[in-house]
Amino acid sequence: FVKYAMDCVTRFIGDGAYAEMNEEERMAYLTKILSSKRPLVPKNMPCDDKVRAVFDCFEAVAEIGPEFLGAYIISMCMKPSDVLLVEIFQREFSGPSGSTLRVVPLLETIGALNSATNVLGVLWSHEWYRAHLKERFDNVQEVMVGYSDSGKDGGRATSAWELFKAQESMADMALKENITLRYFHGRGGTVGRGGGPQHLAILSQPPNTINSYLRITIQGEVIQQDFGLPGLAIKALETYTTAVMKADLINKSVVEPQWREVMEKLSEVSCNHYRQVVHKEEQFVEYFRYATPEQEIGLLNIGSRPQKRRAGGVESLRAIPWIFAWTQTRLHLPVWLGLGASISQVFEDGNGEVLQSMYKEWPFVRSFFDLISTVLARADAHISEQYDKHLVPEELQPYGVDLRKKLAHTIEMVLKVTGEINLVDNDRVEKRAIEARRQYLTPMNIVQIECLKRKRAGGSSQSLADALIISMKAVAAGMQATG
Repeated sequence: FVKYAMDCVTRFIGDGAYAEMNEEERMAYLTKILSSKRPLVPKNMPCDDKVRAVFDCFEAVAEIGPEFLGAYIISMCMKPSDVLLVEIFQREFSGPSGSTLRVVPLLETIGALNSATNVLGVLWSHEWYRAHLKERFDNVQEVMVGYSDSGKDGGRATSAWELFKAQESMADMALKENITLRYFHGRGGTVGRGGGPQHLAILSQPPNTINSYLRITIQGEVIQQDFGLPGLAIKALETYTTAVMKADLINKSVVEPQWREVMEKLSEVSCNHYRQVVHKEEQFVEYFRYATPEQEIGLLNIGSRPQKRRAGGVESLRAIPWIFAWTQTRLHLPVWLGLGASISQVFEDGNGEVLQSMYKEWPFVRSFFDLISTVLARADAHISEQYDKHLVPEELQPYGVDLRKKLAHTIEMVLKVTGEINLVDNDRVEKRAIEARRQYLTPMNIVQIECLKRKRAGGSSQSLADALIISMKAVAAGMQATG
């Protein structure tokens, strides 16, 4: 909406169409505006609802102030002009005080992570922005990294590796530019959205990316699990604090060049297999909507936001319902799809022992596989098969058969890397918790399948809707992962 608002402004004042400018033209135009003292938006400019909403937002930001709001986070930030555009509107509506929020680019997709250094490099070499960063924020730049959409875009393995590399390269650039770089981690509650034991996750971050500072999102069921009681809150804060301190004090693992090569291969093969199924199979989206309660999530209004950003396939779906839907059927597809094939390729290339050494010696890899193991231990191919049997048209059921074969292969390959006999053998407490909940989950899944079957056959009673909601909440609680 912010770009749309600027396009309306430029058309009204006779500066052409902002929407039709390329990135170089946008940067030149925005720089020209920032160098000028003149107001940009005419007082008599007519506004439609979208433009008015943007203007009202910036007016509210200016009125409330940075003391209470903190940061302006740009979702799906892809270009340097996205940041300068927000700075211009903030200045336009900031009033006499001129006080503005710090602008934080949110890098969410694989493409955004790959271009992270280019975006920051252009901004830090921009005369106005660099002076602004020094004057207002003492050369402190905050960047938010998103775990959810990058995972939905290319799979968990590629997401984890691209996040590691992006943070590493941005930290190196910041060090050269004498800028203090702070990361805001947009993690969700599930492994597919970057969740999991935070102590391990913090210690597995790249060197020079913590620096005595940590900002992280606490979402969904994690709020209750970690902060629902005073004792839990104290324990959670102790966990975060000690992990941040240890990250600065302990010696970092030296990442061998061969390890990077193996991770690149693991990421590449995994991403290709994931996208081949999720983004390229013509009927996959249709299968997904039959086999999971994805459609009912929106109808039952159990999410905090609309389940879709726009009309379309998987790419338009928000990460929370994408993860939530597969969690309900116990297949957990977004977390592991493509991983089995990529591990197989690594062993075929003769680097199996290298990958096993990486698991033992590199916290990043150990954290990744341990988290994957906990998800695979929660998966249940038999329950997933029941969803297909009762809800999916016969001509689409081969998708489910193939996916369950891929799940079994992935479990086999992960065990080969970790050296465990059974999943989660390395974490007896977690294994006992998963096994204790399993017997209570199966009846809830059976109830949910029946509720979905009746609802899709035309059932519309309130009692049916209530039963479906309760079944979803029950499965989510048992999985300890709502998405």
